[in-house]
Amino acid sequence: PGHKAFTGMRARGASATDIAILVVAADDGVMTQTIEAIDHIKAAGIPMIVAINKVDKANADVNKVMGDLAKHGLTPEAWGGDTITVEISALQGTNVEDLLEMILLVAEMEDLRADPKGTLEAVIIESHLSPGRGPVATVIVRDGTLREKDWAVAGSTYGRVKALLDETSQRVVEARPGDAVEVLGFDEVPAVGTRIVVTKDQAAAKRAVELAREEQKPKRVRRVMTFDELLEEAGEKVRLRLILKASSTGALEAARRELESLSIEGVELSILHAGVGTISESDVLLAMSVQNESFVVGFGVKADGKAAKAAEEHGILVLTYDIIYDLVDEIERALKRKLA
Repeated sequence: PGHKAFTGMRARGASATDIAILVVAADDGVMTQTIEAIDHIKAAGIPMIVAINKVDKANADVNKVMGDLAKHGLTPEAWGGDTITVEISALQGTNVEDLLEMILLVAEMEDLRADPKGTLEAVIIESHLSPGRGPVATVIVRDGTLREKDWAVAGSTYGRVKALLDETSQRVVEARPGDAVEVLGFDEVPAVGTRIVVTKDQAAAKRAVELAREEQKPKRVRRVMTFDELLEEAGEKVRLRLILKASSTGALEAARRELESLSIEGVELSILHAGVGTISESDVLLAMSVQNESFVVGFGVKADGKAAKAAEEHGILVLTYDIIYDLVDEIERALKRKLA
C-alpha cells in the first residue's frame, strides 16, 4: 500500500520475496512512498518488475512515469535500460497475463528454485489474535515444506501446528514453496517478519525459544553504540550503507556530495536512501533491513519520537550533526582508524 503508515509492511515484503513488483499509478507517477519502496527493494538486492497501473484512465501519462523512474536509476527497457516495465489496468485486466509472463521470465533468468524436501524457510508476513482460534500467523513458505503437527519456532514463541489454512480458508495438510497459509498453534502471537524453524520435538522447540530470548537481551545494551563499535561489527571488509536526512534540499545535496566524495581505500561507503525532513521510523526500518552494515545520519535534523524508540529497541546507530565539517570529519576519521 502507498500510504506512509505501511512502511513496515513494505520493508518486510522486500526482505521476504524473490521478485518485487513495484506498482506505480499512471495518473500519479512516482510518489514519496514509491521512492521508499524502491530503496527497500534495492536494499534487499532482489530483481524488480515495474507494473504501471491505471493505463485505462483518461489522464494516464506512461511517459511521465518512465521519466520519473529513470530519475531514480530505473531506466525502462523501452528507453534502452534494464528495468522491465509492464503497462496494466487492474480494473480492466489489461496486460495482466503479460505481467505474469514477465515474472516467470525473471524467475527463469535468475534461476530461482526451491526444494520441497529441503530445510524449511518460511517467513511470517502478518499475525493476529483470533477470538476463536488463538494466535494466527500468515506465513509464506520459501523453501522446504511446513506440515500439520510440526513443532514450529518463530523467534521467542513456539507451538505445534494445529492447522494450516490456504487463501480460501480451506484446511491443507502441508504448505510447499510459494504457498501462503495461516498457521494455528503458536502459544503467543509471533512477531511479523520472523522466520519459522521446525524442530524434531517439543524439547528442542523450547531450547530454541530460550536461545532466541537470550539473543534478544544484548540488543538493549547496543543502545549506546558508537560509530567505532559499528565498524567493529563490520569485520574485515568495511562496507557501510547510510540513510541520510537533512533539513532542506540544498543541505541534503551538500551533505550527499561531501560524503560521496570520501575516498578511502578498502572502504565502501554508499547512500542507501536520502531525503528531506526529520529522521522517521521508516528510515530506521530501512537501516534494520540491512542490519549491521547500516546507520542513519541526520544533518540539521533530529529523530522523531517513534524513530528514536525504534533505534533504541533494535540497536540502530543514529548520528546527528549541525555542521557539515563535523559530519564528514567524524566519519572519515573513524573509517581511517578502522583501516589503521
